[in-house]
Amino acid sequence: MINRYRCPKCNFWLSSTLLRSKPYFQCPSCAAKLCISETYMRFLFYSGLVLGWAVPAILQIRNPFLFIAVAVLAWVPAGMVVTTFLQFAYPPRITFYSSDFSNPLSLTQDKKDGP
Repeated sequence: MINRYRCPKCNFWLSSTLLRSKPYFQCPSCAAKLCISETYMRFLFYSGLVLGWAVPAILQIRNPFLFIAVAVLAWVPAGMVVTTFLQFAYPPRITFYSSDFSNPLSLTQDKKDGP
C-alpha cells in the first residue's frame, strides 16, 4: 500500500516521495508551497527520543555512560520505527509552507516602524 496525500489547496493526490523535500515541496497541480505539519515533525522527533532512551531502561543498564551510549545509538532506529509506523496509523497533515519565522530571540529582526 502506497501512502498518498492530498494538497490542501486543490485536493490533488501527492505521492509520498514528494514529501521528502526540505524545507518545502510544491504541489504538481497548483504549485502551492506545502510542508508536513511542524507539530507532526516535533512529535516524531520526541517520540523517537523517548523510545531511544527507553531501550537501555528496558535492558536495565546501570552504568550511566553505557546507558547514555546505548540510548543515543538506539535513538535513530527508534525514530525510524516510529516514523514508519505512524505513516500508516496516523498520516502526516500537509499544510501550507510559510517562510515567515518570527523568532523573538533573533538578533537581526526587521524593523517595520521607522525611527
